[in-house]
Amino acid sequence: FNFNGGSYAIGGTLNLSGGTLNLGTTTTIPTLNFSSGTLNGIAGANTDNLIWSGGTLLGNLTLNSLGTGTLSGSYTKFIGDGTTAGTFANLGTITDNSTGYALYLQADSLFANQGSYTLTTDAYFETNAATAAINNGGTFTKNGGAGVSYINPTFTNTGTVNVSTGTLRLNNSYGGSSNQTGAFNVVSGSTLQFNGGTQTITSTGSVSGAGSLLVSAGTFNFNGSYSLTGDITVSGGTANFTPL
Repeated sequence: FNFNGGSYAIGGTLNLSGGTLNLGTTTTIPTLNFSSGTLNGIAGANTDNLIWSGGTLLGNLTLNSLGTGTLSGSYTKFIGDGTTAGTFANLGTITDNSTGYALYLQADSLFANQGSYTLTTDAYFETNAATAAINNGGTFTKNGGAGVSYINPTFTNTGTVNVSTGTLRLNNSYGGSSNQTGAFNVVSGSTLQFNGGTQTITSTGSVSGAGSLLVSAGTFNFNGSYSLTGDITVSGGTANFTPL
């Protein structure tokens, strides 16, 4: 099914549970219930209420400012399909209750968080492409699950990352480089782990809280403000500390 030309505003809920929906026109969707199939936002789609439990996103999808989103389930939520990229932009507030994969980024896909994203489980972010990326310019929080949530796409933080439970592991699994200019807050009993690529906390970046910092692989450069009161562990890779 194809929408083409001009712009289009859907009046109610769009339920996508299979097949392929191609949006060749800018489309406003009040509520998007996305459980399976493929959504191709060729000209860009935006919504105020996102319920996403499975399926593949191609093209562009935006959760609007003041919008709310819920991600859930054990079915994989793909951004991109291996040959065609997708971009998912969050300007609103997302609660992610997924188990297994939170999001799987393929090709040179992007998850851009400019709003509030909270992961309530030990779900993780996977990729099969060196050019896939997660950029956080808002607030990215792990607040649920006592285990490890890892992020394999190249992760860059220019906003705020909160590690409130368990371990948040930044793998940069294809050896990507990240300049972390934002803030990392690590709560007591939680761990922020750098585990691959070249990751640099710049002079404007910071790590604070009563939690722990672990460097286990790759190159970690620290040039920012450090007020973490928990343990620092270096078990692999190279760690260079020149904090302000």
